[in-house]
Amino acid sequence: RRMMLDSGQQCEVSGSVPETLSGFEKEQLEALLQFFPDRFPDQNFNELDLGQKYHVLDRYMRHLGEDEARYEEFQKDLSDWMDRNICIRKNMKMESNVAEEDFDFVSLPLMDESWMIAGFNETRKDRVFLVTDNPDAPKAPRAESVLRDKADVEKLAEDILSMVKSGMAHPLSEGQTACRPSRLVINNQKLAHAIAPTLEKLGIAVVSQMAEAGKEHRACFSCGNRKSVDKMKRCTACKAVFYCCYDCQKKDWKKRPANVSHKHCCALFASFMADFEGFRSLFPFDFTAESIAEAFTVQAFLESRGLAHGIFLSLSDPASRDGSPRPSALPSLSWDSLPVVTENEQFPDWNSYYQARGFSLDDPVAALLTDVLTVRYLARSVYPRLIKDTTKSLRICVFDSQPDPRILPLYQELLFMETEIHIIIDIHLADQPRAKFGSAQPAQFEWRHDSARINLNFSTALYSAESISSQLRPDIVICFNQADFKSYPGGLNILKKLTKNRIPLFFVHFCQFFCKLQRDFLEDVAPQSDHKLEVSRILKNPFASPLRMPNSSSSLPWLPNAHFFYVN
Repeated sequence: RRMMLDSGQQCEVSGSVPETLSGFEKEQLEALLQFFPDRFPDQNFNELDLGQKYHVLDRYMRHLGEDEARYEEFQKDLSDWMDRNICIRKNMKMESNVAEEDFDFVSLPLMDESWMIAGFNETRKDRVFLVTDNPDAPKAPRAESVLRDKADVEKLAEDILSMVKSGMAHPLSEGQTACRPSRLVINNQKLAHAIAPTLEKLGIAVVSQMAEAGKEHRACFSCGNRKSVDKMKRCTACKAVFYCCYDCQKKDWKKRPANVSHKHCCALFASFMADFEGFRSLFPFDFTAESIAEAFTVQAFLESRGLAHGIFLSLSDPASRDGSPRPSALPSLSWDSLPVVTENEQFPDWNSYYQARGFSLDDPVAALLTDVLTVRYLARSVYPRLIKDTTKSLRICVFDSQPDPRILPLYQELLFMETEIHIIIDIHLADQPRAKFGSAQPAQFEWRHDSARINLNFSTALYSAESISSQLRPDIVICFNQADFKSYPGGLNILKKLTKNRIPLFFVHFCQFFCKLQRDFLEDVAPQSDHKLEVSRILKNPFASPLRMPNSSSSLPWLPNAHFFYVN
């Protein structure tokens, strides 16, 4: 490409392919001719004849060649566009064939197996695969698709149905035969509701958890292949991970680099499994034994209590969030008659808080209040001990990679048993705004009770390091859900400025292993700081959620907000 640019040759305004495009294969060139007007819709590209189109592309490619980064970005965008359109064309072709041939899906054999939607490529969040739990089937996916818009349930349902039909009638692998599954596992309730009527006509049940498919299933910790747990091999040392065969177990033991191998992690995982037992004493709830069990499912738990709706839906189906902050309909939680107090009272754990609030220990409202009470515990109990400050005002900056606007009104619970204090909470996305945040919009709230006042600001804009030196300077920063500044735009500069200004940072995680990885990263960063930093050990959060999260790849226990550490 550089040689072509240096030659400075001009292309002929004809149907011949110019030199700058000669390196493209025929399929790529055809795609480029369609991709360019999509990228620049206002250029009237489609009105040109073929020779003129080549001339425009030649000039554009020469211009791109002067900037290596822009050229690489262009090629990636073209590749993504090709992938997306190839999958869409495949699905459209399949649907067209079905319409022409009046394909009878019901006539396909019904197999006693479950299919599920999986996405294995972390760099391509919109690419999904259709896989089966049948241990005798080829490991290759039955179908794949590139989703047009994950936030649009209607488009999402169309894409998933198209992929499922393709997987039934025209599976990708030669070793797979046309058939119907007995079950399709869909955890997104809105999506399940949208596609269930169509699939039920084909004799396919839509279920929300693998356990509902008849057997508990696990994913191989090495290859990701799913099987029923009775057909998996469990590591006898740590008892945390599963493998589909001895070869996968052997491969994972010797994985490189060494610090990600199971040989390196086995003892660590065993310690996490043993440490988890400590939460039994932290949780006073009547349902604790059920909710922290390995086979626990949130959906079944909520349905058994008639709570699988409203704001509780955020616990079982985070993907269903619609970005609309609104007051919760919780009969046990009211702010109309908060007590007037003369002294602030803080709570060391769920037991003392429930007693003060008069809640029944069978009420799972703790699962909704875990973020709010974690913020209160860190800001009003741990933080004052760190800085020995008794100020009557406090500004808290919260970073969250998975914010749910529906729970924002719950922050008025911070008024309970508080007096003569003004708390300002600024909540920011811990990543660049993407479709996964749904239609989340900026929001502001203000609540007052007696002499206590809460202001909450929810922002979808990127956080600027300049805020640290302005009147928006936070007193404390709390990071939820793997918000670590590594991938955040300008994140390391923000981290450096926060520590330079002696602003304590708290990192809260659902997984002890992820918490350790983040702590190790910050310990590496600490020596580069201009002053000595204290990185605390990993601690249990007494206000962790008591409802265990699903973890199909291992038995490592996950509880929302289970662990935290701080940098000061």
